[in-house]
Amino acid sequence: MKDFLQEKILHNFFEAIIFIKGIAGGLEILIGSLFLFLDKDTIYHFFIYLANHRLISFSENANNYFEHQANALENTQTFIAVYFLFYGILNIFLLVCLLRNKLWAYPFSILFFSLFNLYLLYRFFAYRSGTTLFFIIFNIFFIILIWVEYRRLKAKKAIKI
Repeated sequence: MKDFLQEKILHNFFEAIIFIKGIAGGLEILIGSLFLFLDKDTIYHFFIYLANHRLISFSENANNYFEHQANALENTQTFIAVYFLFYGILNIFLLVCLLRNKLWAYPFSILFFSLFNLYLLYRFFAYRSGTTLFFIIFNIFFIILIWVEYRRLKAKKAIKI
């Protein structure tokens, strides 16, 4: 009974994280689409507006960062759009496959999120962001849950055979 309860709790965490990551994936697709279809002046003015009006209650360094990003936009707008669209679409696709219990999606998701975590580790050591560290830890937890869920499904399929 105890094992069943632990398994149920882990499965509920797994589904909750899929839901959260699904929302994030949808936002990534939205951001990528905006960067793809809006002209750079509109995005530039949006960043400057955020920095100048301090709608985002960050430090002065964060506002300087937004101004810098707005200035760098000319060379990176297409990259940002493709990056967010690719990551968001692949993220949503994998999450749907995980929810549908597609066995191939579990190892592929572990690989995909692990590789993305390596990129986040690079970003963390380059910029020392607490937010990035949070996402690294969150993704590690999710990868562990994917592995646990994968083992559970494989065991369940082995019993049926």
